This record gives sequence, structure tokens and C-alpha cells, in this order.
Amino acid sequence: MLNTIAIGLLNYSKEESFKNLVINKAKEQFDGDDNVLLKTLSAELGNTFKERIQESVDHHANDVSLANETRFQNFSFFKDKEKVDQAIDGFGLPTEQWYSQIYIPFIDIVDLSEPPTIVVGHEDGGDCILLGYEPVLGTTSYRVIEVDETYARNHLTWVVSINEMVNNLGLLP
Repeated sequence: MLNTIAIGLLNYSKEESFKNLVINKAKEQFDGDDNVLLKTLSAELGNTFKERIQESVDHHANDVSLANETRFQNFSFFKDKEKVDQAIDGFGLPTEQWYSQIYIPFIDIVDLSEPPTIVVGHEDGGDCILLGYEPVLGTTSYRVIEVDETYARNHLTWVVSINEMVNNLGLLP
């Protein structure tokens, strides 16, 4: 689900208005951290948000599948609308729902005007190295890279991860 959202954000993240919305919402720190829930962005932008995420997944699916990065061959993603919608609205088991977010590490020190690298945050901790999609400047392409804390301190990075603070309804307890 997280990789689905990461791929779904690739096209959208290039738009200044969307990038500014994500940054401003993250700075609100609704749960004390520099993040915003995908369901919040969806509520703000309406149905076009889900459609745009789906378009980006469809557009980049072949690029990601054909990426010459054997380390990440097992990183799958969903293309069907139902799964994409779940990735935005909340997913999991009937008794436990998880909500995806965009977390912006080092928001106060990175250059917020640069295009973000989208990272799949499937692990926690400062020493982890994560899969990221870095925009290739001057093109519409992305390359798969490894992102660590040093990279995130020097580049605008959006980490797609699970919010650990909200309850099963996606609200703060």
C-alpha cells in the first residue's frame, strides 16, 4: 500500500500548488509531527485527488516494474482502483485500520522549493536505508535510489508511511 501511494504521488508532487498544500498541512503538525494524512488531502481536494493518484500509478507502473534495481524487485504496488482508494482512505483488518501519511523530515532545514524525493517508509529508525523515487531534473522520469538520513537532511523528502498516532477512524484519540 505504501509503495502504491509513493508511485501515485510522483506526478502530483511536481505541481507547486499540491506541493505547497502538503508542506502547509505538514507544518500544521496535527499530531505533533511534520506530516499529513492522505485522507486529509483527499478531503481537501475531493475526488480528483484519488483520480490523479490512480493516473500516476497507471503512468509509472511500467517504469517502476522495469526499474533496473534488483534490490527492490519485491516492492510491489497495486493498480486497481479499490486498492488505491484503500491506500488513501485507510486499510488493514476489520478490527484495525492503518492510515497512510506523508511525513517531511527536516522540514525546517531543507529547500522546500525543490521537487521532493518520494520515499517508501516501511521501516523506522535513523540508520535505515529506504527505497526512494528521485526526480530526474529536466525530465518527467524518476530513478530508484537509496535514501538515508544524510540524503533527507539535504533534499526535500516525502516519506510515505503509516501514521502511528491516529485511531481506527483516522482521528487522534
